[in-house]
Amino acid sequence: MMSDDDHTVASAGLKLTGALTLHLGLEVVIDDCVDLVGRPGYYRPGRKALTLIHSMVPGGDCIDDADVLRRGSTADVFGHRVMAPSTLGRYFSHTYGCRHHGIGGRTTR
Repeated sequence: MMSDDDHTVASAGLKLTGALTLHLGLEVVIDDCVDLVGRPGYYRPGRKALTLIHSMVPGGDCIDDADVLRRGSTADVFGHRVMAPSTLGRYFSHTYGCRHHGIGGRTTR
């Protein structure tokens, strides 16, 4: 289905996921736990991680699948800016193998 309406939302069912990540404060938790200073793509790791997570929920299986979340008003559903696939690629290439210590523990308190 194609739409050129700026008010449409791709995968509107993701509103629940967006509300949950906002309630848990995951963007801030990830920003606090992931330290990539000095590496390309270090700024705002929480936004990048959440963009990857939100793109996987409806079945995205590669970084390019996150691009659908940038259409229409979809970013308004998540409460964070949806990052471009090229930005996600830089982030992922520098976090692969890094441990994301403490993220789970901080969200379950």
